[in-house]
Amino acid sequence: MKLPDYIQTKLINNIATDLLSHNATFFIGAGFSRDLGYPSWGELLINIIEKYSLMEKIKDSSLFYLLPEKDSSINKTINEKILENLIGVDFLRLAGYVDLLLKEENNTDIRTEITSIIQSHEIKRDTEKAKFDEYRAVFTNIGDYISEVITTNYDTNLEYCINDHLPIHRNISSLNNSQRSAGKNTIKLYKIHGCIKDNDKGIIITEKDYQEFSSSNKYIFHKIYSTFMENNIVFIGYSLYDPNIRSLLSEVIEEIKQNKEAKKKIYWVTRGEVNPIDKKFYENMYAMQIIDKMEILDFFHSLISLKDSKWNEIQLKDAEWTEFTKELLNPTGLSQLDFNIIISKTIEESKQSEVLNQIYQAFLTNSSPRGTASIAFFTILSKMSKEDAETFDNKITDILLTEDAHLISIIDLIQKDADVKRLFALKEYKRILLESLISRARTNTAFYQYEHNAKALLDYYGAFDGSLGELDEPFIDAFYYNYCYLTNTRTIGYAFYSLNTVQEDLRYFNEETVVKILQQYPNMRKSDVQIEQIEALIVTIPDPEKQHKLRFEFIQKQPIVEAIRYTVYFRLGDILSGNKEFKLHLDSRTFHDEELKGYYESLTGKADITFNENENRFSITYKGEELAIHITPDFKTGETSLFINSKSYNETESIRIRDLITPIIDDTFVKWGLLSKETVQ
Repeated sequence: MKLPDYIQTKLINNIATDLLSHNATFFIGAGFSRDLGYPSWGELLINIIEKYSLMEKIKDSSLFYLLPEKDSSINKTINEKILENLIGVDFLRLAGYVDLLLKEENNTDIRTEITSIIQSHEIKRDTEKAKFDEYRAVFTNIGDYISEVITTNYDTNLEYCINDHLPIHRNISSLNNSQRSAGKNTIKLYKIHGCIKDNDKGIIITEKDYQEFSSSNKYIFHKIYSTFMENNIVFIGYSLYDPNIRSLLSEVIEEIKQNKEAKKKIYWVTRGEVNPIDKKFYENMYAMQIIDKMEILDFFHSLISLKDSKWNEIQLKDAEWTEFTKELLNPTGLSQLDFNIIISKTIEESKQSEVLNQIYQAFLTNSSPRGTASIAFFTILSKMSKEDAETFDNKITDILLTEDAHLISIIDLIQKDADVKRLFALKEYKRILLESLISRARTNTAFYQYEHNAKALLDYYGAFDGSLGELDEPFIDAFYYNYCYLTNTRTIGYAFYSLNTVQEDLRYFNEETVVKILQQYPNMRKSDVQIEQIEALIVTIPDPEKQHKLRFEFIQKQPIVEAIRYTVYFRLGDILSGNKEFKLHLDSRTFHDEELKGYYESLTGKADITFNENENRFSITYKGEELAIHITPDFKTGETSLFINSKSYNETESIRIRDLITPIIDDTFVKWGLLSKETVQ
């Protein structure tokens, strides 16, 4: 067994906690059966194509945009790559075409062929038992903690590996027709794409099958959505590029966004390596945590090891449960005074270790009181000696690595209780807490959570006086990711009336942090909501001159620059586009990089006209003469002026800037002999 690294352990540990809480559902794909020696979906399709020599007919089809091989020898290699990609990404359409060819020319169909191939492997199962037995042991171990498994596989490997199961094939009729009834520990196995044992050969293979299935099997889709809403999901044996799963995820994420009570965690276990950028994409797009470079059996063995470790500790401490702990975990009816009395009694009677272990048990097995459990846990811990507290390091880390709403309760406690704050500063607990806060904030997809995540990060920053260590950049990124959705207006696409939740606490930030957050905004004209957010940050800086400077840099400057840039560019174009004596040379790289540079080449040998933008200065030059436009902010007054050839103007609105500059450019070109007065008039 390959041991997981730190990140893998953290994520699998979270799944183990969900498992003990009966809050995890496994979604199992073809990679599971491939691990047992079965062909992948792509290999199934290739076997059928080769068996019936269908490749040339597929290449002749106009459906798949293949290259004519007679035109070039290299086209054959390219076509093979295209078909390989089709099997990976567009297999439903390709399967439909193969099915049509089989029916019309070979008196068979794709379902019959796939069923035959899978059955040929199932016959060998009893003689190749080693790996099957490993999986049977896995499901025997975790079976008490899961009530359902969802799969898109057609084979019966999961039925073979799960002792007490009730298969449900595609719709509710299979449940009604079952000869078995579900017992207390029976695992319902939802085979949403059908099974080779279905009498109607109704397995989902082609694009048409999938469309008909989506519209006619409302029960199974409702069940999938319900499972996603109620449990945390672990995808095993699927490709990240599977279009069906990605489509399902997109729909479910939309449902989650509409459901404010949903607290979703989605994990994806894959044996391949996923690069950091792709991981970040899936985190942002689907709120998904990826466990890569992990074989399926290694994942299950690590999960069982972590689960057993947690459960063994729970079992050992069951007998020591006290009334003190029960009262501490009561989320209602306990006043602060009563809470303090119980804490004092716990310490006086030296019950800290026993009570802490039972609080930890409650934290693991029931997600509902985690906030209350965390407050009690760290309050007691903060009253213990450093040496005694350190004996709970693993449990402390476990609680802090679990990404749930209790993290916000911990932040609140740190702000209120100086002893708890000292505890977190004592070791690296505050770093672990911040890592989890950042991770939770960065994987958020629900509008109502943006303000809570931003507030939690702000409160952490305030509690520890801005001490972020090496997590400075991830903190800025996570805070901006949530803060940029906040507004005190009712603007579509943002979290309504949410900015005031964090507005007062923005004062925690020092000037350097404020600037780093402001630098996250795109370098372009800001929307009304962005201006509202930026203003809320700027006013936290006590120095008025620095406020004016930041306001100019991040709000006022860009509209002025854009107005001058486009006025100069288009006015020069209007004047010179019809003039055959000049040819435009525009530095397109700098123009698209929001900077105007170029020149009009003289085709008559006179002199070129150059135009240039540098910081807050624009210039047009011809024969040594220059028209210069300076943007000049006054940080004492907060006013901005335009200096055009040393003359000051107070126009800063886009339309007025255009109306101001255009006649000045015209007069200058008349003066340079490049434009007649009659043309201007």
